[in-house]
Amino acid sequence: MIAPLALAVPVAVACVSAWADDDVPGSQPPVSAASVASAASQEQPQTPPPMATQTQGSAPAQAQRPAGLAALAVERQDGALQLSVQLDFSLPSAVRQALVKGVPVYFIAEASIVHPRWYWTDQQLGQARRYWRLSYLPLTRRWQLASSSEPLPEEGIGIGLTQHYNSLDSALAALQRITGWRVADAAALEDGGRQILAFSFRINTAQLPRALQIGMTGQSDWRLRIEQHMDLAQIPRVQSAQDAAP
Repeated sequence: MIAPLALAVPVAVACVSAWADDDVPGSQPPVSAASVASAASQEQPQTPPPMATQTQGSAPAQAQRPAGLAALAVERQDGALQLSVQLDFSLPSAVRQALVKGVPVYFIAEASIVHPRWYWTDQQLGQARRYWRLSYLPLTRRWQLASSSEPLPEEGIGIGLTQHYNSLDSALAALQRITGWRVADAAALEDGGRQILAFSFRINTAQLPRALQIGMTGQSDWRLRIEQHMDLAQIPRVQSAQDAAP
């Protein structure tokens, strides 16, 4: 009977040791270094990946250049003061989208010559306006540009010149070039004195559809405007055929 008792004692001791390790406060199994590193990585906030500036297959965003005048010159010819202007601007994306959807866009240029007077209101020596209507024709996929010295109607062709172009860039190139524009009679400028030329070019938002006018409130895309005030003595003068004749 002595041998069986010797075998039972170690088993009982092992059971007591296992029960003590589970229930005694503060007693925990050993922790490995890998488990500590894994827990630290889970608690640390994850940094989001940088956002892509351009998705694959999308066109690169083009910065819109500021609108302005590339050239301006005057010429005295046929008894009148004629103005030649080269505009420099790009259409905002909102205007381009409206054109593609079939909405015509109207432009207006104004030029006036005044004689400043400190003792009274400025004297008006000459004034002229020019109007354009740019539209897209989806059936022919061509661009139509109508120009006139009178306001163009919202429907119909109106009085003026109408030209067609295969691309928007070609139509804009024609729109930005003004040559031989008669703004005043030469006889009205013979009195001398200081003479100021005021030139402006803008989108005529008053002729846009009413719903579009309401929706463009607060949008800068439709505020395309070019203004310039210059002394006629400072503007390069183009020599006319009459001036070149001996």
